[in-house]
Amino acid sequence: MPDLQWIEDRFWVWIHYATLKIGRGELFEAVDFLAFLRMQVLGPLILVEAGAQPAGVRRVETAAPARAVQLQDTVAAYNTASCIRSLHAAVELYRSLRRSVGTDHVVANAAAESTAMTYLMDVAAR
Repeated sequence: MPDLQWIEDRFWVWIHYATLKIGRGELFEAVDFLAFLRMQVLGPLILVEAGAQPAGVRRVETAAPARAVQLQDTVAAYNTASCIRSLHAAVELYRSLRRSVGTDHVVANAAAESTAMTYLMDVAAR
């Protein structure tokens, strides 16, 4: 089972990292990192929410078809705009899952979230 607090304690650092990679033009790193988020965070949380065994993104399409549609938005093409859109989609999906799955179990790090999102907005505005 995913450790929800462990994920929260790292998630915003990971978003900052991905934003840094996008800002530097290291798009292969950004695309690969989005795959990491799907496999290690988003997929398992979707499966937990659906009452299924959290195994990466395995069977997300059948266990949680509506969430699978949302997960598709986190798949980036090799360009800056797509990476930014996909990272935003990953953030929104994570926030939704955090509310759904981790309501009583996760202490959100509002300062880290705000810092990471401000940085993402700055990079997107360039």
